[in-house]
Amino acid sequence: MASEFVWDGEGILMHWSVPTATATIYFGCCAAYATAILPKHAATQAPRRDWLGAAHNLALVLFSAWICCNSTALLAAQVSRDGLQHFLCAPVTTPNVSRPPPLAGPLHYWCYLYYASKYYELVDTLLLVLRRKRVILLHALHHGFMPLVMCLLFDGGVSVSLVALSVVNSFVHIVMYAYFLASSLGHKLPNAMRKQITLLQIFQFSVGVIGGTYYWWHYFQNLRITRSWPPFAYDVGCAGGDATTVLIGYISNIALLFMFVQFYRSAYAGLQKHPKKE
Repeated sequence: MASEFVWDGEGILMHWSVPTATATIYFGCCAAYATAILPKHAATQAPRRDWLGAAHNLALVLFSAWICCNSTALLAAQVSRDGLQHFLCAPVTTPNVSRPPPLAGPLHYWCYLYYASKYYELVDTLLLVLRRKRVILLHALHHGFMPLVMCLLFDGGVSVSLVALSVVNSFVHIVMYAYFLASSLGHKLPNAMRKQITLLQIFQFSVGVIGGTYYWWHYFQNLRITRSWPPFAYDVGCAGGDATTVLIGYISNIALLFMFVQFYRSAYAGLQKHPKKE
C-alpha cells in the first residue's frame, strides 16, 4: 500500500476544502469557548490522574514513534542513495513546468499518515476544554493551521518540508506527549522540563528556517537585472515543488518560530531569577 501511494487530490483528506472547513470550525469553537464558556479565573488544581488524557497522550507517543522510525529509515536510505544536497535542493530536470508531479511512494505515504494525525491532535484542545483550561492563541493557531499547511505542501509537491515534519516534528511530539502522559498520570513535573520542551520546539523551527534559507539561496541562480517587470530575472536552481507553496511553508515556519520565542520569553523569563519551589 505504501509503495502505491500517490497524492492525487482525490483520496481521503486530500482536498483542500477539508482542512479549510476544519480550521474554520475549529477557530469558531475556540473563539466561542474563550468568550462565553471559559471561566475568568480557573482554579489551580493539584496533579491528579486523568485516564482519558493518559490514553490520548500514550496513543500519540506510540504513533509519533511509529512515524518517526519509519520516516527516518526511509529518509536515511534516500540520502544514502542520492546525497543530502539532492534532498535539500533537488536538481531541476524539467524547467518551465507549471505544476510539479504528485508526491508518491513509501516516504510520502508516512508523511500522509502524519498529516492525517493532525486532525486527531485537535483532541488536545478538546481535553483542555473538558478541564476548563484556557486555550492560548499559540495553541489554537498551531493546531488549526497545521492540517491546512500540510495539505498545501502536498498539493504543491513540497517534499522536503513534509519529510522534515514527519521526521523532526514527530520526534518532538514523542518528547512532548511523553511529558503530557506523565502529567496525566498525576506526576508533578518541574517547570524546567516544560522549558526544555519549548526550547526543543524552538530548535525545530530554527532548523526549518535555516533549511528554507538554504533552499532559497540555491533557488535563485544567475540573478540579473532586467528592463521589464519584474525588474530582475533568474534561473531556478532547485526543484522543490511549487515556489509559491514553498514560500508559504517558509513564512509559516518563521511565524511559528517567532511565536514560540515570544511564548518562551513570556512564560519562562523569570524562571531562573525566581525559581519555583517544588
